[in-house]
Amino acid sequence: MKRSVFWLGLMVCTVLAVSPAFAYYLVDFAPMPDYPDVSKSVVADVLGNGRFILYDGDSVYIEHYPDRGTFAEVASGYIGDPAFITVAPDGHRCLLGAGEVDFGGDPNNDWLWLFDADNPEDAPPVDINGYVSDGLMLLTSTYWGEWLNNDLVLIERAPGWVSELGIVDVTTTTYRKVADKGESSASFVTYSQFSVGEIYATIGFGTGEGDTRRFSKRVLMNIFHDPAYDPATSPLSWDAGAYVGNYVDFSAGPSAVSEGGVLIFGSHNSELLYVDPDTGDPLGASVPIGGKTGCSVRPYFNPVTKKILVTETDWGSAPDWIPTFAGYISEETYEDLPAAGGAALAGLAALIVMAARRKLR
Repeated sequence: MKRSVFWLGLMVCTVLAVSPAFAYYLVDFAPMPDYPDVSKSVVADVLGNGRFILYDGDSVYIEHYPDRGTFAEVASGYIGDPAFITVAPDGHRCLLGAGEVDFGGDPNNDWLWLFDADNPEDAPPVDINGYVSDGLMLLTSTYWGEWLNNDLVLIERAPGWVSELGIVDVTTTTYRKVADKGESSASFVTYSQFSVGEIYATIGFGTGEGDTRRFSKRVLMNIFHDPAYDPATSPLSWDAGAYVGNYVDFSAGPSAVSEGGVLIFGSHNSELLYVDPDTGDPLGASVPIGGKTGCSVRPYFNPVTKKILVTETDWGSAPDWIPTFAGYISEETYEDLPAAGGAALAGLAALIVMAARRKLR
């Protein structure tokens, strides 16, 4: 009986010690005084060595050192309404998405580019019409991207203002739609490696605004690789995704995920929201950013420094509507420790000591 109680206690303490507690989240963010003087809204990601990399629809900036908060412009000429910059699992290859460059539907500048942060280079020059002359491939109306492995990138795009999820093979430039969102939307997706390879997507506009669903990475990749792939019948419907929740005030969707799998939503009203990925419940009240209202904010979690970067676009006010841009960094690290983590770890240590003593006897 004593032995059973001992091992039960060991298991409980171990689970408590390693399970993330979704009650804890960061609320204090400080302005970054050395945020670059960008020309447009900024999208970001994290290099393998823990440095943030930024893209503003022209230039690419890389942080000097992890957690330094200062940036160097390393390349320019990547013309676009910045959709995304996403870092491959190798930690240095990036895919840049130009987004919806010409809202009239001209796709001549809606490029995807491969960019090597270890050997940064400017974009190819523009031609006589002002179009970038070359890139990896043209893909109209992209809005977000995440690498699934070292070759495949999940893309959210909205050709004709109807959104879809697709996969690009950067080695062959093959693109296939794998899920229909069916709404006029342009929201973000997050691939969470911490929740068994799941994809989270949110309806950005339309009747389902804020609706967030979860898809299996494996299932989406199987659709892409299916030899019998049919663009009319193979993609999943939006309703095929598991319902997570509706966050109408956070229809920007989750652009960050913590190490424990907590989803971090941005918004167009200067607030973040932390969401439990298992229950879909907010962890608490929304977190204001920057002291203003009406700004678009996007969070990015750094798994090396455990800090959260938030990019902000202040759209200005009438009659000029001149936007301004800022960056904020969490004042603390986000460790995803359980609320009872200290006690659980202490209990685990005590039980390990007890086990050692029993062996010595």
